[in-house]
Amino acid sequence: MARPSKFDRDEAIQTAMREIWREGYEASSVKHLSEVLGITRSSFYNAFKSREDLFREAVGAYLALMPPAPTLNSDAAVLPRLTDFVREVCRFNAQHGWQGCLIANTIAECCPAEEGPAAEMSKMACESVWSYRALLDRAKKNGEIPANADTRILALALQNLIMGLGVFAKALKCEDKLWELARMTLSGLGLYADWSKEATQHEKRNVRKKLKSR
Repeated sequence: MARPSKFDRDEAIQTAMREIWREGYEASSVKHLSEVLGITRSSFYNAFKSREDLFREAVGAYLALMPPAPTLNSDAAVLPRLTDFVREVCRFNAQHGWQGCLIANTIAECCPAEEGPAAEMSKMACESVWSYRALLDRAKKNGEIPANADTRILALALQNLIMGLGVFAKALKCEDKLWELARMTLSGLGLYADWSKEATQHEKRNVRKKLKSR
């Protein structure tokens, strides 16, 4: 079977991503993926070099689907953005929950391993923890969380929540229930921002500004 004359590499990556997400990394052999993509093994290696390389690109395609995590590139308060992010993660998982989280699936399926996809996904998960910690350090600096808050532990707990939602969504596919669970966890960690409260405070500040300007 030769490579189709109109072989779309980007579309092939999306197809491979969905297949690996659904079937798992180990079940997605070169033979299996080649058949799914409708190409020969030779064409597979010509297009993607290796299964590991294709997997990395598939992970990139998966991450592009996920809600973007808050960054340090904004001066806005951290906790409202973090709360909104977790809310969107609940929505994403409710839509795709039967497949779980591709990253968590790979870690659970292939770890422990010192190299290969499992090790790369483990590293990615740990790097997310450091990103969350940087955000929480900013929140501490802003006075959004107590000055004595342990941002390392909070970041680990936050990553545990995000990954846990991806796993639990396989059994609980209701967005509202996932959000109830996540909101309680965020509240317990002191990281939940009540949007209605934030809005009320914002309105009060605007009223005070108007009164001062008179």
